[in-house]
Amino acid sequence: MQEMINFHGVALEFNQMGILITGASGIGKTTSALRVVQEGHYWIADDIVVVKRNKKGELIVLGHAKIKKLLHTKKTGIVPVKEILDSNRIKNQTNLAGIIEVRNACISGCSSVTEEIEVLGTKLPCLQIGISSPGYFNKNLLKKSILQLQKDS
Repeated sequence: MQEMINFHGVALEFNQMGILITGASGIGKTTSALRVVQEGHYWIADDIVVVKRNKKGELIVLGHAKIKKLLHTKKTGIVPVKEILDSNRIKNQTNLAGIIEVRNACISGCSSVTEEIEVLGTKLPCLQIGISSPGYFNKNLLKKSILQLQKDS
């Protein structure tokens, strides 16, 4: 069985719930996660998120060793996370509870559906969000998505 997998995305901890946000570059993953973390939640990783099992067999998310202390936004470019967030808002890892997959969609407005996805042999809830072009994934939509994941879990 595979021991570890990498995702292009952002990881954060919201109310003790590890969330992985995946989607295309420039859709708003990092910016929305930063805004939510600034409201009292925790930053885990940007760009390359590693998912692996801990010694208890639980799935955890953490940053890739080479870039875990960095983040990238259009506004800041690549900078150390500590330049943007207080160090008490940054964690090295957290247990993975769910995935939010953000996609461009050929609809007006926004749509969502929750399915299960298997990651390293473990089934997790995955909320798929379709955002109309030229839509953008923002803080409010992220918070709403996390609450939906919590409800569906």
